[in-house]
Amino acid sequence: MALGVSEEELEHPDSRVPLRSVANLLARAIDVVGNRNIGLDAARLTDSAHVGIGEYLARYRPTMARALETGERYSALLGDGAHFGVVMRGERAYWQLWFDPKVVMPDAAYEFALALGVLSVRRITGMKHLAPIEVHFSHGEPSDTSPHRELFGCPVRFGMPAVQIVMSSGFLKRSLADADPTLARFLERQADTMLESVSNEGGVATAVRAQLRSHQPLGQSTAEAVARQLGLSLRSLARRLSQEGTGYRELLDEVRQERARALLSHSQRSLAEIAEDLGFASSQGFQRAFRRWTGTTPSRYRSDAGTDG
Repeated sequence: MALGVSEEELEHPDSRVPLRSVANLLARAIDVVGNRNIGLDAARLTDSAHVGIGEYLARYRPTMARALETGERYSALLGDGAHFGVVMRGERAYWQLWFDPKVVMPDAAYEFALALGVLSVRRITGMKHLAPIEVHFSHGEPSDTSPHRELFGCPVRFGMPAVQIVMSSGFLKRSLADADPTLARFLERQADTMLESVSNEGGVATAVRAQLRSHQPLGQSTAEAVARQLGLSLRSLARRLSQEGTGYRELLDEVRQERARALLSHSQRSLAEIAEDLGFASSQGFQRAFRRWTGTTPSRYRSDAGTDG
């Protein structure tokens, strides 16, 4: 309990452990076991049953692009605080990962997440030796990188601006052998019910945050679309949020700030690209909002985070 979670919670299959507790547990495990590669080892021991309905649903999607979209949408079923999305740049696609910037995560957490992603894709495609073009981590290079190269099967680079898996854009067009639209629709209904249940644990505001975090880019999100996803009318959404002491614009602002911090800390996307992703009409509008949120400029924040250039 000293780490913020009880033994009973850890043993219950439906328990949701807060991200900060996960960070504390992982750091403690590394200290006790003395294995800095515990994230890679844990990913190897994680199978489809552990990942849950999101991986099963992804397996029955028609293409890898739809499979990755599925993983992104239902990531909240695995836990809170981890976010990812695919960025396309020419002939390459970048599956990027970031955690809530307010929580300091051990290096092993990033290694676990990317290893789990690669291993999951291998299971979905049935290609046991499938390898990305490269894998990037933002933390420093360990003394022995052979476990990383062995698991990923490709060059692994450290000290990079973003945490990501690099693949060819053509790979996202790959058809999946197990594609089954009927089964996918059935599983999607079940997954949506589970997602709604998770979201409702913290009220409508929590559900709205989850919906906003799943939208890539965030600028395409609207209150109408979020209300529809939650099975509410726009008026009902506004009323229930008001009862919880907040509103759609406040929550959108909160998630915008969260994503802005993550993109500035873990990517080299231009301010104009980030502004567009967040739904600002101009880079100047984004910069004004960021100064209001943080008291500093996006450029200074990025420089302090060590990801400028």
